Amino acid sequence: MATATVVGGAVAFGAQQLVRDLISGFFVLAEDQYGVGDQVDVGHATGVVERITLRSVRMRDGHGGVWHVPHGGVLRVANLSKASLALLDIEVSRSMSLAELDQQAHRLCAALAAHPLAGPKLIGVPTPVGLVDVHDDRLVYRLSASTEAGQQDGVRRTWRGLVVLAFEAGDLVAPNSAPTTTLVQLQRPESSEAETTDGE
Repeated sequence: MATATVVGGAVAFGAQQLVRDLISGFFVLAEDQYGVGDQVDVGHATGVVERITLRSVRMRDGHGGVWHVPHGGVLRVANLSKASLALLDIEVSRSMSLAELDQQAHRLCAALAAHPLAGPKLIGVPTPVGLVDVHDDRLVYRLSASTEAGQQDGVRRTWRGLVVLAFEAGDLVAPNSAPTTTLVQLQRPESSEAETTDGE
C-alpha cells in the first residue's frame, strides 16, 4: 500500500506537469505568440524556433545549441522577429557640456542612419534619449534605434565603430578612468645603520 501510494503520487505529480505544459502550449498556439522561424527570448534561452508542439518548443541559439523548453516553464516571452530595439550608450567626460553632447549625439545618429551597413537595418532614424546616468568622472548619454528583427547586434557593432572614430577625432572627450598610483619608498633610518656599524 505504501509503495502504491508513492507511485501514485509520482504519477499524479508528473501528470500535473504534463497538463500544465499542454495547457500553456495551447494558449501559445491559440494566441500566435511565436512560430517556426521567429527569434524569441523565453527566459531560459534565446534563439530561433525550429519546431513547436503542444508541449514544448525547440530552439537553436546563436552558438548552435539546441534547447527544448516546455511551455509550462516559460513565464515570459519576447518575440524579436517583429522589430528590435537597440539602446546605444555614450560615456564621456564630465567636462563636456550638455549642449555639445546633444550636438554630437544628433550628428552620430545621422551618421549611423547613413552608414551602408547599419542604415538598411534601421527602422527610421535613431533618436537621442538624453542623459541617463551621472558618475564622478563621466556622463552616460543614451540613444535609441529601432531595427529590423534580430539586427540590433549588427547596429551596435557599427555604432561602437562610429563612437571610437568620434573619440579619435576629438569630437567626444573620453573619461579619465586611469587609477591614481602613489609610489611609497621605504628607507632605513641613518641612526639604525650607525648602530649596526658600531655593533659590528
